[in-house]
Amino acid sequence: PTGLGLNISASTISVFGTSNGDGFVNGYDRTATILKWSAKLGSSGEDIATAGTEDVAGNIWIAGASSLSGDPVSAQLPLPTGILNPGGYIPDTSTALPALRQLNVWKVSAKGVLLNSWSKPLKAAIYPRTIVAKSGKIYITGEMATQASDHFSISMTPEGTFENPKTEP
Repeated sequence: PTGLGLNISASTISVFGTSNGDGFVNGYDRTATILKWSAKLGSSGEDIATAGTEDVAGNIWIAGASSLSGDPVSAQLPLPTGILNPGGYIPDTSTALPALRQLNVWKVSAKGVLLNSWSKPLKAAIYPRTIVAKSGKIYITGEMATQASDHFSISMTPEGTFENPKTEP
């Protein structure tokens, strides 16, 4: 698993992240020793789960990103040399991945049942950093890979209606 995050409530510790190209969320008891439930998040493409929160009803909201079908794979960057790469590290570039430019939001019950999921294509690759459920809305912020390396914010209703995203450098 990569990119693990935590959400702690009165009865459950939720651990979310990415494993084998799919997002997941696991619910543990308050001692974090007993796995109570596990839910797989994602689609047929590559998915990441990067931010989590809980609403007043105890539902867990996870934000992440995925590739869009038909997107070309990301361009491979040249390897750093010299002082920028003193150890001579050579990453595995055998499997290039499409850009993750679709925002995903998953709603999971306090018992680990995937209740719903929504997605919104965006103009560039994204990495959601935070999600907050407050005052009848879901707020998501993160980074967007544009030439200006923007930050993005977007809100949605709990029923899945997204507002237009806002970006700023």
